[in-house]
Amino acid sequence: KNEPGDFVWLNGVMIFTANSKQWQLSKSSDFFILRGENFKKLAKEVDLQSLNDLPFVLSGNYKDGNIYDFTLEIAGHKITGILTGKSATLKTDILNADLFINKSFLQKFEELSFFTNHPILLPFESGLNIALYANKIIYQDTEYDNFVYSLHKNIQKFSISDSNRGNLLATIKKDNAKYNINIMLNKFLLDRKILPNYATLNLDNTTITAEINLNTIGTIGHDIINNLNGTFDALFAGGDLYGLGFDEFYALAPSITTLNVEERLIRALNSGTTKIKNMHIVGTYDKGNIKTTSPSTLSMKHINASGMLEIKNDNMFVKLDLLLRGISTDHETIAL
Repeated sequence: KNEPGDFVWLNGVMIFTANSKQWQLSKSSDFFILRGENFKKLAKEVDLQSLNDLPFVLSGNYKDGNIYDFTLEIAGHKITGILTGKSATLKTDILNADLFINKSFLQKFEELSFFTNHPILLPFESGLNIALYANKIIYQDTEYDNFVYSLHKNIQKFSISDSNRGNLLATIKKDNAKYNINIMLNKFLLDRKILPNYATLNLDNTTITAEINLNTIGTIGHDIINNLNGTFDALFAGGDLYGLGFDEFYALAPSITTLNVEERLIRALNSGTTKIKNMHIVGTYDKGNIKTTSPSTLSMKHINASGMLEIKNDNMFVKLDLLLRGISTDHETIAL
């Protein structure tokens, strides 16, 4: 018994149900074409509310349980490949993820996360093996070259190999309700702030080389997010550090006197931006809280710094020892 939108193969004939009527397709040929108003009806066993409702055209040649010359036209995309049993090998020129993601769902995710699994884990529920290749992927209005996605049994992998924006490899392994997440980045460009706006020190427009290992457990999105914990080792190269204003401090050096130096220094320690050379941070992540486990190092044009950093309950705590070069013949660190 089929509901509207369902289709099955029966003795070499596709049976498609629409408007309470059944239609037979491609009775005398292996070729078929199927149109629909909502592609999510093709996988009703998976909760796809995180994706937009999109019309589609699906075609191919069906033979012996396989679909050859598979073509899916959706949201301006043309995805081609082959489906053999429960395995799919697909490719497309450009994959614009922004056209598929339901922004309304993301805005309400904190509330909806009590009723559904995290969207990134939903492919595990499909029971499929998938390999998807795209020459370019667009995510949050940013374009990356050479995207590869794979789903095999209980492992998902995402990779980006972009000569201009760096490399990324993310692996998610599932063991019942437990998940291990490993993310490796090599000179990966982040052209937005890396921390939320509440952070008193923040870094923007930087490249990151890092290894991140996280674990979580749960069957709903809320638990997946709130049970995340693990470790990270990250090196940032270049970028703008918000919260320290030493670029302005040194730019005004010729006008600094014993009368205004204290005021200028206090301003530099409290606000402004500073170009960095590099920053190295090693620490732990535990349910939204971050804590360094060894002294972090920070190198700027005129300054070296080291210290500890902690983010707890959406508050940032920082302790830095700063050495300012060129301000005295007898250098001493500033404890901030």
